[in-house]
Amino acid sequence: MKFGLHSVNLHTCGYPENAVRLARAAEAAGFDSLWVADHVVLPDPPLPQRPMAPDMRLLDPVVMLTFYAAHTTR
Repeated sequence: MKFGLHSVNLHTCGYPENAVRLARAAEAAGFDSLWVADHVVLPDPPLPQRPMAPDMRLLDPVVMLTFYAAHTTR
């Protein structure tokens, strides 16, 4: 069985210093993969039932995966 972490491009992982720390810790802990959320297009203005705060960071998934690849070894 393999284990990965999901949603590592939003909330506190939307900040580079936190993202690097998380990626390196996940790699050191033996996680097999990092997964990102892919909802990069959201309604504006936000809908009342939207589950995220309007100021929550949600970064582009391809950019974040590239960023993680640059800061890990596997």
